[in-house]
Amino acid sequence: MPSILGPALTKEGPMDTRLPPDDERRLAVARCVSGEDPTTIAASLGRSRRWVYKWLARHRTGDSAWAADRSRRPWTHPLALPARVEAAVESVRRELYNEGLLYGAQNIRWRLEELELRPLPSVRTINRTLARRGLTHRRTRRYVPRGRPTPRWRPTGPTTSTKWTTSAPATSGAPCGSGV
Repeated sequence: MPSILGPALTKEGPMDTRLPPDDERRLAVARCVSGEDPTTIAASLGRSRRWVYKWLARHRTGDSAWAADRSRRPWTHPLALPARVEAAVESVRRELYNEGLLYGAQNIRWRLEELELRPLPSVRTINRTLARRGLTHRRTRRYVPRGRPTPRWRPTGPTTSTKWTTSAPATSGAPCGSGV
């Protein structure tokens, strides 16, 4: 199949014939156990020697599921917000909403500060917690300003120009910073 990108960028060769991951791992280990050189195995499969040794080491553990993928998820999250603080953020958010008050992250933080909650999460952390728990929503209407419009600046005379002067102020002739 000709490629628009040229012959060097087509997918031909080992990528087309690659086995499912479990089968490829089992094949590599079987070849290694039978005495074939790991470098040769890695080259023929388009993998690294480290990959071959990794699966050989897992095979030697004796686990029946040695060829299966393992989770890469970390076991612990030492910097995660404690569950009680997340629950407090959600509780304060709902409380402020039900009272008809402003219920943004900054207001939630102020309320948590009044409650002397420790550790006190940052505003950004509160926003992430609210988003994770589905307690944020987009504006449903277009913003309509209320009250007086913001005053615009208008020059009141010739001295209130927006341009800066480029001429230097008159000095006594002494160099700058001499104190004279």
